[in-house]
Amino acid sequence: MISRRAVLASGVGLCSSLSGCLTNLEIAKTGYLQFKIVEVEWRHDGERYRDNIFYAGYDGETKPDCRVAEEYQTIAASVADVQITDELIDRLESTFDDVRYVIGFCWANGECRNPTATREEFNRVQFGDRAEIVFDHPGLHIIDVYEDEQATLAGWDELNTVDFSSRHAEHGAPIA
Repeated sequence: MISRRAVLASGVGLCSSLSGCLTNLEIAKTGYLQFKIVEVEWRHDGERYRDNIFYAGYDGETKPDCRVAEEYQTIAASVADVQITDELIDRLESTFDDVRYVIGFCWANGECRNPTATREEFNRVQFGDRAEIVFDHPGLHIIDVYEDEQATLAGWDELNTVDFSSRHAEHGAPIA
């Protein structure tokens, strides 16, 4: 007798090539990008410190909130194009003990999740996009991205900079 797990696994294999199929099976969820965060961690005098060098949040209705450490402004060419380049990841990894990428999605029912992501997945989805995703604790896997399906990104002209090194001067922030 074929096990339930084998039947489900074969169904997932067949449906993974069909956009939307995993969502219909409630294995994947399709939602709008709400947050992009680049979080860094470092040590100083035996203490661990953590902060965001990039934070952007947009719920599709209120004014967007976007903050970037002025030392790392190259993260965002514009708020609709937030990318971590090879050069930037090399700089981040040589400067900080840990770098994490968080992308948050929300659905029509008000449910939201903010899992960690790989750099590639972080770069793949941008604000205004809707994405079909499968959660793989603690992260996620993006199956498909539907670009520019959300309302226009009005108000995203403002990219607020933060003086990260001054803010963490007493914490030994290793910004070069």
